[in-house]
Amino acid sequence: MISIISPVLGTSDKVRKFISSILSLSYPDDPLLKCIELVIIDDGSSVDLRSTVMSYYPSFKERNWNLKFIRNDVNCGRAYSRNRAAEQATYEWLFFVDIDNLIQENCLNNLLAMIVNSNDDFVARANVRCHLERRSESNYVSYFDSRYLGNRVEGDVEIEYRYFASDAFIIKKDLFNFLNGFDESFRHYGCEDEEFGIRLRNEKIKFYFCSNALLIDDDNPTLDRACTRIVSYSRYSVPLLVKKHPKALPNLLFPAVEKENTPVTLLLKIVLSIIVNLKLNDFMRVILNKLDNKRRYYIPSLFYKAVLAAYYIKGYNCRGDDD
Repeated sequence: MISIISPVLGTSDKVRKFISSILSLSYPDDPLLKCIELVIIDDGSSVDLRSTVMSYYPSFKERNWNLKFIRNDVNCGRAYSRNRAAEQATYEWLFFVDIDNLIQENCLNNLLAMIVNSNDDFVARANVRCHLERRSESNYVSYFDSRYLGNRVEGDVEIEYRYFASDAFIIKKDLFNFLNGFDESFRHYGCEDEEFGIRLRNEKIKFYFCSNALLIDDDNPTLDRACTRIVSYSRYSVPLLVKKHPKALPNLLFPAVEKENTPVTLLLKIVLSIIVNLKLNDFMRVILNKLDNKRRYYIPSLFYKAVLAAYYIKGYNCRGDDD
């Protein structure tokens, strides 16, 4: 019924945690939930994770579940890895899950209920949230979690495609194949999700959010990592997305930066460029990191957005430079 697909580029600890979270779940005697498959694809990790994954094969066999392992000899990116894993998947529905997102009790049950109760093609995004303890310990993790859809939406509801993300979403394999999967030309961080969502929207496929299908983000998001990623995202991925889908511009992370110059947008770019040239963005990032674990200080989200916008413009200003 459901093939869970999870690319990994990392350590065996992440794999163990993820697989253990699946094996710890309890299910009612629903014959559909007896058809579960996990496909792990190692995207060129420095250590081959095959032995770690396949050590769980007996536990899967006890449940009459499938377990598959695939490895890319070199890092090929998320789009390629997901497409390759989807080709090997057995079941009718594909549930793409990031390796850091630990599946919680009743997550698959609630997604299955959506499948059973729907007569039309649809895709659905599950509810990923950060650990409550980490939210209470880190100002940035609290901000990061506030951006998750589950912080704003409850229930099983149809939502707009501007909220599409592939960290935990389910789609029928036939529909995924009809769309030819993810666009593998996106090799740098970001935008393969947005591009795939645009093609789904163009086919008028309904998009739902299921708040009761919970996963816990076991990663440790940091401002430093976000700043590094957003430079690459802005420099490489956004121009490629806009070239392929010009109408995507209004739904970008910082659309004002991408619009044709008007007095307002030009002023914004100049101000952000000055901040970057003076390295004020680096200074602001250091200060926010210093305050990160001091929860007695409330950090308005505006400060994080301002820092990320400055790093976005840093990537924007590097477009066209030699790699």
